Parts: sequence; structure tokens; C-alpha cells
Amino acid sequence: TATGKFSFGGQTHNLSVFGHTTNALNVTWLVVATDSSTFIDITGDPNSGNEQLVIDNVSVIQTIPGPVDPGASTVVSLPSSVAADGLSTSKITVRLSDTNGIPVSGKTITLAKTSGPGTPVIITVSGTTSPIGLATFTVASSTVGADVFKATDVTDGFDITQTATVNFLAGSVANIGNSTVAA
Repeated sequence: TATGKFSFGGQTHNLSVFGHTTNALNVTWLVVATDSSTFIDITGDPNSGNEQLVIDNVSVIQTIPGPVDPGASTVVSLPSSVAADGLSTSKITVRLSDTNGIPVSGKTITLAKTSGPGTPVIITVSGTTSPIGLATFTVASSTVGADVFKATDVTDGFDITQTATVNFLAGSVANIGNSTVAA
């Protein structure tokens, strides 16, 4: 991801660049104007320097995201395993997108446990999708086991197809990388 400023339409916008596609003549970047939730594709002949990307012959096309696609949206936990100590957390990130992969902003998202032992604590870090389509949560539990979490797009009234699993491990197993065995 790269960020910067770009002027178009008589205004300067803060931008984040999230990826590109390439054909024989051009590179197209997906760009999000983070200050106004405007999504654009920039197509041009790329020239790269050591510190910046220079784009020649630019044409700007405003891209408006379509409806949220629950099958194209994602729910990811990182890390996927944490200690079941009630303090260690896994971050669950929900990314809403339309059928073309364009991020969808401004949607209210909730997260709920659908299966697994115990009652994990779910903390909403950002429950409304950002200009890049992200909502984030943290989860913690003191009960050992695998919990499955689902995200719901409350604004549009449906669940995201993908779920995230977090394995809450017994403390000694979760911290095995920091353990010492002595004979």
C-alpha cells in the first residue's frame, strides 16, 4: 500500500494505492481517496523512481462500488491462535467489497461467536467500514478451544459468507516458543 496526494477535479486528495493490474500497454491502480471515500482507477504508463511512482498520460475514472457481495467479502483472524488467558487478543478484520473487489465503506458491521466453548470477549475497534472497506474487532477468551466468528453487515441485513476461527490455547501450549526445557 502506498499513500500520497493527487490533484483531480480541481481538488487535492489524500490517496492510498492498493494494487494494480497490468496489460501490455498500461498499469491500472486501484486508488482510494481517503479524505472523501472516492474510489478511482488510475491508468497510465508507469515510470518508477527510487522514492516515488511517476505516472504519465493519466486518465482518471471514478469507480463507485456496487452492493456488498457477502461471498467476495472476507473475515480474517490474526493471529489465529492465542493464549486462553483472557488477556491475549486476536484481531479480526472484516473487509467488505462488491463483486469486482471494490471496497465498500460506511457499513455497520457486528461480530458474533457462532460455535466453540466459553464466552469470548468481543471488542469493537471500528464497527463501521472505513474508506478501504475495513472493520476491526479484537477477541479474547479464558476458555481453551476453537471459536468460530461471523460478521454481519447490519446496514444491508446479511451475514458475510466467510468466517474466522480463533484457537484459544492453554497457556503453556500458547507460549511454547518462549518455553525452556531443562534436564
